[in-house]
Amino acid sequence: MKNNLLFVFVMTSLLWSCKFMYNEPYIKIENDFVEVHFERLMPKETLEKLKNDLASKNIVLDIIDAKYDGDKLNFLSFTVNYNGRTGAASTFFVQNHPFGFIIDNRAGKPSRFVVGELKE
Repeated sequence: MKNNLLFVFVMTSLLWSCKFMYNEPYIKIENDFVEVHFERLMPKETLEKLKNDLASKNIVLDIIDAKYDGDKLNFLSFTVNYNGRTGAASTFFVQNHPFGFIIDNRAGKPSRFVVGELKE
């Protein structure tokens, strides 16, 4: 009986810890600032909604290729076009580095257009 309870406890703990293994996608869209971090836990529906939300800001996100392993995003290749600028990037999600893009046109700051790995 003790062994069964111990087994259930250990398995529950392992499954629960797997939930925190991956970061959630980060999406911030403002009038003069956009930051998107693509992550393994980004479902196809979120990618489609993101494309539509960005289109309303005259930002064209084109998903060239997206490969999933079940519900986990394994590979992503995309282009982003904004105000005459174009950037492209692709990655296999094997490292835990921020990957996505930043468009920053806030007043009083230098304009930024970063696509790919996002270094802090």
